[in-house]
Amino acid sequence: MKTILFLLLMSNTLYAQFYVSSTNTFEPEFVLPAHFNTIDLKPYTGAGVAFDANNPYTTMVSIKDERNNAYQLIIQTGFLGNLQYAGMSTNLWTHFNHPKKSMYGFRNCMNRLNDLFSFASPAEHLTGCVLKRLNEVTH
Repeated sequence: MKTILFLLLMSNTLYAQFYVSSTNTFEPEFVLPAHFNTIDLKPYTGAGVAFDANNPYTTMVSIKDERNNAYQLIIQTGFLGNLQYAGMSTNLWTHFNHPKKSMYGFRNCMNRLNDLFSFASPAEHLTGCVLKRLNEVTH
């Protein structure tokens, strides 16, 4: 019986499904950039902009896993919606940057950013690529 309970607990910790719980636009001056790790967007967008505390187009994406742990993803865009900065909280970065699997899937997903139609949101595409990477690494 103890073996079964142990296996159930282990399977619960190993298979944490990540999902978006909320997305909000907010005032970026309250963000502490030191608590976020930057996602390098330069290979995908040509822009390598640092966090801008005055950017009015800043979105906080709250990501949760099956155990209800909360993580944050910050995305800053320009007036026309082009990606300028993306960063994730340190606790999310440890999952995202796990060496278990290569970053090939994430890079491939982000390379399709330029294939999007003009009405598609690059910020939503980035969020989808991050979630895909997180769920690949944890399974």
